[in-house]
Amino acid sequence: MILQTQVIVNSSQQEYFSSMDSGFPYFSVLGVLKKRSNRKHAGAYLNQYLKGDSGESKENFRFSMMEIVPWHWHEEFEFCKVIKGTCRFLTPTQTIKLNEGDAVFINANCLHMVDLEDGVNEVVYHTQQFNSALLEGPTGSIIKHKYIQPISNDPCIQGFFFNANDLNHQPLIASTESAYTTYLQNDLGYEMCIRNLLSELLLYMVKAHKDEFSSNAGYSLPINNRIKTMMTFIEYNYMDKISVEDIGSSANVSKRECLRCFSTYLHMSPFMYLTHFRIRKAMQLLERSEDSIIQISEACGFSSNSYFGKVFRHHVGSTPNEYRKLIHDSCSLST
Repeated sequence: MILQTQVIVNSSQQEYFSSMDSGFPYFSVLGVLKKRSNRKHAGAYLNQYLKGDSGESKENFRFSMMEIVPWHWHEEFEFCKVIKGTCRFLTPTQTIKLNEGDAVFINANCLHMVDLEDGVNEVVYHTQQFNSALLEGPTGSIIKHKYIQPISNDPCIQGFFFNANDLNHQPLIASTESAYTTYLQNDLGYEMCIRNLLSELLLYMVKAHKDEFSSNAGYSLPINNRIKTMMTFIEYNYMDKISVEDIGSSANVSKRECLRCFSTYLHMSPFMYLTHFRIRKAMQLLERSEDSIIQISEACGFSSNSYFGKVFRHHVGSTPNEYRKLIHDSCSLST
């Protein structure tokens, strides 16, 4: 079972799956986001899933007790399709609303996050990530230089929306669904089938490159690297008392420019991003350690235990103790 924090994040929200096979660098996950007010049944949902009632593979499941998949990036390409509900995929320059049946392509190394659309209590989605090595072949291959690098090396290419109501997009969405189900079925030759399907999808990305991708002319590699540098600084210093000036200095920019970068491209303040990061670290410790709540509060940089409890409940919908019990009780069903 993959809980939210078992999808490993390092280098300040650079994400990778610990079980991705280097011989077949592809992974798929079924994900669920729930509204805070709709989490009183979260334990029952997890228990139902772990008992096998959902029909999905137990090894490929991510349940988030937060309303968001936080800002992160990974070196893999990603396709995501919404199964139920409505959510938003955000990149530094795009907001892509996905309704049921819609899908999105996220470029390699692109900063992105996911949150619930207003008024939506739950969204279910499946996401597929794959390294370009799956398609490009040996080092120096023409496929890599002619088709893959023009996409992966361009920071202005971030997300591409597949509309379920667009007749031209429907076969492409069907291909993402086929790749996902082929992986779950695990039949002989599934690796080759998935590679073929993903090759066709990426070829469409290449053909659409000039005409359909947003130009995002105001976004550049230096800005991209600056934001990632500040995110990395937070990742390595979240346990300490840090200021906006400290965060900006890590990327050699002023406080004003730091605030502008976070507001313009991540749609939140540096302090809010820091708080989200601390909460996620606390969730990891609650899941994996036997540390006391006070120890976890201090380890994650919160000024007091009472403040930690208040902020945690606001973002997660439960107290730290309640969250630990929910996770431990649910995980015990899978053993």
